Amino acid sequence: MNARDMVARLNGLDEQLCDAYGVPRSGDAATLDEAITMAAATTDRVLARDRGIRDYAGVGAFLAAQVQAREMRAGGRDGVVRSLTEGVRRMKKAGSLQGLGRQACTELCDGLGFDHALLSFVVDDGFVVDEN
Repeated sequence: MNARDMVARLNGLDEQLCDAYGVPRSGDAATLDEAITMAAATTDRVLARDRGIRDYAGVGAFLAAQVQAREMRAGGRDGVVRSLTEGVRRMKKAGSLQGLGRQACTELCDGLGFDHALLSFVVDDGFVVDEN
């Protein structure tokens, strides 16, 4: 699971928990750090509202996802370095300059979690964008 998937998971579990316990929701998080902060705030609101939490399977899943997100954030730097190293190895096999550009965009999205990447280059007096 990558960071984007974890953010989506925490957003979904947060919505389920807020609906189940009738607590206001702050909205969707966009980053892993925001998702961790949002999840902790929701946990606090649920506990403040209902000290006798019913046996709700979603609470356990929500807490487990928070732990997993924190572990992911803690190990993120090591993962980024590993992804970069593996990406450079794959880019060495590109075969052409155009292939290298496409592979670099792929590595940014697949390996590092970017939503979009594009390659542009200068031709005469302007830029040409090669969308990947």
